[in-house]
Amino acid sequence: MNLREKFLWNIALIVSIIIILWNGWTLFSQHQRASRAIKAYQNEDVGTDKKLEDMVKTLEKSLKKRQELVFRPKANPLELTRVVSVDGLSSNKGQKGINCNTVWSVQDEYQALCTYREKRYTVAVGDSIAGGIVNFISQKKVIIKKDDEIIEFDLGLKQ
Repeated sequence: MNLREKFLWNIALIVSIIIILWNGWTLFSQHQRASRAIKAYQNEDVGTDKKLEDMVKTLEKSLKKRQELVFRPKANPLELTRVVSVDGLSSNKGQKGINCNTVWSVQDEYQALCTYREKRYTVAVGDSIAGGIVNFISQKKVIIKKDDEIIEFDLGLKQ
């Protein structure tokens, strides 16, 4: 063997030793990671993820609170006159379907002309119209109480 062949064989031997050492180190580190993962899996109790349990409990409490909420709407949500536009003389007039536009007095007692569902009614204090009761009538105002809500019609002259 001449010197050149010895040099090439030594280079090949050194490169192969480096490759073997590198592969050995890689396999050793992979084995260490796999061993740690196996130990962690064996020590873990299945189904006891604390973060997940806490999140589920929080969500269940929130859902329970929301289910216990009771809504009491101020106005009847099923009343169609609130959402449906009706063509005709009485559409979009008045409040809660009632419209009062005239007041007169008979022997010091006021009466009002109110319209409900395109029918005219003559009402005095204490009368009932559209499920409400007339509480007060004067020259300039008509006050009706319906569904625990006061409906006020101002009939005075605007200046």
